[in-house]
Amino acid sequence: MSYWENYKIEHNFKRLLSLFKRDKKISKTIPSILERLHLSVYLAHMRSEVFLHKMIETVGQKLHSFIPERPKPSTHNAHHIPPSVLRLHPAIEGLIRYYHGQRQLGWLRFIDVKLKVFMRPSYYPEAGRTKMAIIGGLYLNMPIDISGAVHHANQQLDLDKENILLKLKQDALKREQSHKIAEIKLPIYRKQSHYWNKNAHHWLIYIQKALSTSHNVKPTHTIMKRLSHALRAYREATLKWIHADAKLSVMHSRS
Repeated sequence: MSYWENYKIEHNFKRLLSLFKRDKKISKTIPSILERLHLSVYLAHMRSEVFLHKMIETVGQKLHSFIPERPKPSTHNAHHIPPSVLRLHPAIEGLIRYYHGQRQLGWLRFIDVKLKVFMRPSYYPEAGRTKMAIIGGLYLNMPIDISGAVHHANQQLDLDKENILLKLKQDALKREQSHKIAEIKLPIYRKQSHYWNKNAHHWLIYIQKALSTSHNVKPTHTIMKRLSHALRAYREATLKWIHADAKLSVMHSRS
């Protein structure tokens, strides 16, 4: 969304600046605000490159500059808290199965049985020749206090299980709080997006009309002052509108 936000800022301001390329006379009278818009375009482009590089590091493969699209907010299951990503992780289910399996094994966990068989040549004087002898051994390794070892291991398993359950509860609580915050903030960002979008559109229409009439009328100090004000207002409204849209998308992904 950060890549989308800066891409959107860059191309909206570029579109506006293209209107002034046709009228050099107007551009020379309001250089400061136009320079600021050019700077905004440059900074937005550089930020896009930074976030593109971060995406490359995240996915681990080369990505070229692209035209991002903002996902449309879905109203489906708007009040449903999505399941915990932590709870859905296959490693969690595997750990829980492991703990149950270890408890069912009981004292067998601590018994290590090895069977070793090997062959070696042996000389028999009576027969006057060497024969191959097969030698085998059974090795049993177990603690002296096996009942104490079982008790200690079960305590550790119970502790590990409690830690996992605690993390799952904390994760569920965190997601529930995040969902409630999103429910409060989503209407605010929707109103902000609608308001600043309408505001930016209003000032863009004003600028277009001012430029179209400037061909027939000599630009006065008052007209230039109003045009500079309109450009500043459009810049502010556009930045706030795009930022609100980005926040909306992030909030929808969290809720």
